[in-house]
Amino acid sequence: MATYEHDGVLIDLPKLTLSLDEAFDRALDKSRPKRERAKDAYKLMKDVLGADHVAERCGGKTLETIDVSQLWLMLGEVHDAYNEGVNEADMARVMARLEEAAPMLDNMAKIAPVLARYGFKAVQ
Repeated sequence: MATYEHDGVLIDLPKLTLSLDEAFDRALDKSRPKRERAKDAYKLMKDVLGADHVAERCGGKTLETIDVSQLWLMLGEVHDAYNEGVNEADMARVMARLEEAAPMLDNMAKIAPVLARYGFKAVQ
C-alpha cells in the first residue's frame, strides 16, 4: 500500500484500482482543457486524501477558491507515491543490467587505447 506524506501528515492511500488509475490519466492528460483537468484532479484528490486535507493544503473548499498550484503539486506527489514501488523495481532491474555489463565495459576500456592507435575513434 502506498503512503502520502506532507508536512508530517501521513495518509495511507487506497488501493490503486483501474478506475483510480484512469482518473489519474484524465487529470494528467494535458491535451484536455485545464479547467476539466483541474475539476478531475480536485475530485480525485478529495476521494483519495479526503476533503479536509485537500481544503487545508489548497486553502479553499471549492475549485474556484483553491490555490491550483497546490492542487497540481499534490496530484504529482500522490501520483509519485503510487508509482514508487514500480520505480524502485525498474531501478533495481537497471542496476542489475549495469552490473552484468560492468565486466564488458571494463574490457572495452582496456582495449580502447589499442583501437585508437589503429584509427578507431571512441564514440562520444
